[in-house]
Amino acid sequence: MLLDNPENYVEFLCKNKLKTNQFLLLYLLYTEKMVKQGASLKFTKGGLIYKWSHEGAGWTKDEIKDLVNKEYVISLSQDYAFDQLILTSKFVDLMFINGGEAFEELLELYPDTFMVNSTKVFTKTVDLEELEKNYVKAIKNSQNKHEEVKELLTYAIEKNLLNMKIDKFIAGKVWESIKKIKESEGEGFGKSIY
Repeated sequence: MLLDNPENYVEFLCKNKLKTNQFLLLYLLYTEKMVKQGASLKFTKGGLIYKWSHEGAGWTKDEIKDLVNKEYVISLSQDYAFDQLILTSKFVDLMFINGGEAFEELLELYPDTFMVNSTKVFTKTVDLEELEKNYVKAIKNSQNKHEEVKELLTYAIEKNLLNMKIDKFIAGKVWESIKKIKESEGEGFGKSIY
């Protein structure tokens, strides 16, 4: 996930011209549960969005208005109240990935076969539906993590580092080991994906 790495997080904020407080609002809008109360939508009372609003810094009208102008949210009220906002797909598309599409990209990139002791091994003879769920869980539905995995997989293919079926690659999060190899060779993970 993006928040796992401060450098990536700051890069994301700079690239998308977001303040940390605005990012928090967008993230909470994505994660908090809304319930219908009468004709309006409200966040659950114990939600973190209310906690930050009442016990933390909260959000200014200008911060919210800026998010509306950047099309991250739609405001249902003229006073730009934080609990009258609807998150657009813009933030979700930047942060999170469609699991099916991510898995298809990985599947396409992963070699179909490799040789072991002069024997061809087929790498994708597994339950692909179950594997898709495992992959999405492994990358925590993160667009950033998926891009990192693809970059590291490409590196592993170029360096002939793969010798396992795709299910073992995902279950063992082998990309983490590949990342260490790449970094030890002075070829760190690039910022080009942000």
